[in-house]
Amino acid sequence: MYWKIALVIVSLLCSLFLSYDYGYKSADNLASEYKAKRLQDDVDFLTKVNNENDRLTKLVVKNKKDKENEIASINRKHDAIVSSLQQRTSRIQETTTTPIVCTGTGSTGDRLYREDAEFLIGEAARAETLKQALLECRANNN
Repeated sequence: MYWKIALVIVSLLCSLFLSYDYGYKSADNLASEYKAKRLQDDVDFLTKVNNENDRLTKLVVKNKKDKENEIASINRKHDAIVSSLQQRTSRIQETTTTPIVCTGTGSTGDRLYREDAEFLIGEAARAETLKQALLECRANNN
């Protein structure tokens, strides 16, 4: 009779051990699958981030190159205009104090003295350079 009770106890212990081992393996498989999915999600996310970073980097480099080309063009135009101003007359030092009369008619600047024209052209070139820098800044922030 004791041997029957011992046999039942041993069989119960074996079934408990086998079921515990099976449950442990199932939980381990679920955890492994979860970790693998999370790892794949992280890889996908990092790939998207890297692609976006590459796209933005290329955009910034393109905008910078466009700005540099535009500024170089502005500088070439400035130099050409300044060299053409060498044929204009210089400002005459007046000994009399004649008041300058404004006629109210518009001017293209073709009657400006060389020094005045050089100053205004330099200011216009600086303004165009700042404009291009602003356009690049706005393009990079969008």
